[in-house]
Parts: sequence; C-alpha cells; structure tokens
Amino acid sequence: GLDDDQVKALFHAARNQDYGEIAAEAKQAGDAFGAGPADEDAQRVQARRSLVRLKRRLAEVVALDFFRAPGLGEAETALLDIEGRLRAPEPGGAEPATEGPPREEFRGRTWVTRAAVRIDRMASAWLILRFIDPLAQFKMVVGQDYRPAPREVRFDMFQAEFTHEGESCTFEVLLERMGLRHPALGAIGEIVHDIDLKDGKFQRPEAAGIAPLISGIALRCNEDEERLARYGLNAGLAFQIIDDLLDFTAPAERLGKPVVSDLREGKVTLPLVYALEGCDGTGRRKVESVLREKGFQSVAPEEIVALVRESGAVERARERAARFVAEADRALEPFPDSTYKRALEALPQFILNRDH
Repeated sequence: GLDDDQVKALFHAARNQDYGEIAAEAKQAGDAFGAGPADEDAQRVQARRSLVRLKRRLAEVVALDFFRAPGLGEAETALLDIEGRLRAPEPGGAEPATEGPPREEFRGRTWVTRAAVRIDRMASAWLILRFIDPLAQFKMVVGQDYRPAPREVRFDMFQAEFTHEGESCTFEVLLERMGLRHPALGAIGEIVHDIDLKDGKFQRPEAAGIAPLISGIALRCNEDEERLARYGLNAGLAFQIIDDLLDFTAPAERLGKPVVSDLREGKVTLPLVYALEGCDGTGRRKVESVLREKGFQSVAPEEIVALVRESGAVERARERAARFVAEADRALEPFPDSTYKRALEALPQFILNRDH
C-alpha cells in the first residue's frame, strides 16, 4: 500500500493541477481586461464575472485540499491580480487620494491576512507594526470569504481594505494610502514588488538575493505548520479512539450518557470493528439487530459490551491510540523546549489515560 508521504504527494499533484488551471484562467482573464479596442465597461463586467467564477472554483478546490498544496499561493495571487486591476481608477476617473486616511484610525487593530508566509505579507506586516499600528495584533486565516469582526482590518487577501490595486502590491498600496513617503520605504516597496509580482518593473538588484532568503523562511514556516498539523491530526485521532472506547468501558454515571450510545445511534466505531473481526456469526447478528432496530429491543447493551471486551478489541483500540499519541509526540521533537511545548506534550498522554 501507499505510505503517508505517497498519499500526500498524490493529493498535492491533483490539487496543484487544479490551482494551475485556475491561475492560468485568471491570467487570461486579467490580460483580456483593458486589452484591445473593445468597450472597457463590457471588459470590466466580463472580468468581474470571471473573478466570481474563479473564486467559487478556488473555494471548491481548497475544500478538497487536505494537505495545503503549494500551488494555492499562485492561484490566490492570480485572482488578487484581477481584483487589483478592477480596483484601479478608470480612465478619466478621480485619482485616489494621496494622503490616505489618518493613521490614528488604524491604531490598536487586529490585522487579518492569508495563511502562509509570502514576501508581500511579511513586508506589509512589518510596515504596519513599525509605521502604522505599533499595537497591532495579527491573525492568519484560510479561505476566500472571511468576514472581519469589529476592529479587524484585512490586508493582502480577497476583498481586503488594503490589497493589490492596479499594478501595485499590498506594500505599495499601504505606502500610498497611508501617506508614507520616505525614500527608504519606497525602495523596499520596489524590492517587494519585483519579488512578489515577478514583472521586473523596477529591476532592483537586491531582489535576486532576497527572494531565496524569503523562500527559505517560508519553507521553514511551512514545515513547522505541517508538524503542528501532524500533531493535531494524531492527537485528535487518539482522542476519538479513546472516546469510542469509553463507550464500552466506562460506567454510564462517569460518561454522563448511556453506554454503547454510539451503536444505538448507528455508529460503528473502531473498537466495534475490531470486535466484529474476531467474533462469530452470533456476535455479528447481535450487532446487526441493534443497527436495524436503532436501539436495544432484542439485544441488551451488556451483551455488546461483553462482545467487545472478550474479543480483545479494547486492547487493540488502545494500542492504536497509543501509536497515534507517539506520532503526535514525534511531531513536536524538532521544536525547542518551552512551556508551550511541554503543555502540548502533556495533552496526548492525558488523552490516552482519560477514563471518562
């Protein structure tokens, strides 16, 4: 059979193909907008329709992207590019205000952006904290249609208050709209632009050296995210198995519900699967009766409990949960010692030893 890495690679390949198709369609739609002698209003309408359709398609793919395929960033950036072009001022229209809103309005806010480390997000977060909102808190979210809570400000994401506009990346938009005119910040904006948009607009020589450094940071952060995701997955699986096990081993007064409640609700859990593998036809018929009757009319709950306990299913399920706990512990090994790490290390053992 396939191991975990092979399964993950298959998911990545499938989702990356989907993301690549979305990015290609987005580029085609963006290139068509403003090109040629066609009516610009009609082009704008068509571009908006393409954006809505591609955002819907991206949301569908993300829902199936269980392992965060790397192609997601390319697809998101391509859609942001269309959104930025649609935000650009129309010919003959009013130019955007150069001074922007008073920075005091954005003090003490929570700044929300897309998950995963990228140059525009990193640089924009630094700019926000250093020059716009020294009390800023940051939150990363996954998904295309995040609705901000009060006092949250979105940046470098769909429908954000600050994101790509026209040919400008988010960092440049923040500089412009916040009235930050320092030459050094302008130079940083040009470097960020060249790395993020890859259009060589400013031909900054520093970009060639900074780009691989950012890629390394992103890779390390992605590895840490994957380790924490692996920890959460394995700890969660262990919790579920122990919870299923307690349905057969804990007294009702400690559980706070009748024993064998899962089977009564039609749920066949791992301990019961193990029991069915080792029992005879009589035991299977008892389980089938409970499932068919959706209750214990002809079979007593104690009979099912005895079936599970006598089959060795309890020991097998606990052993499986222990393996998931060990995997969760291994996922934490690369992280340096801290009170947070020790708390995370204690949780799987608590899960394994819980009795109600």
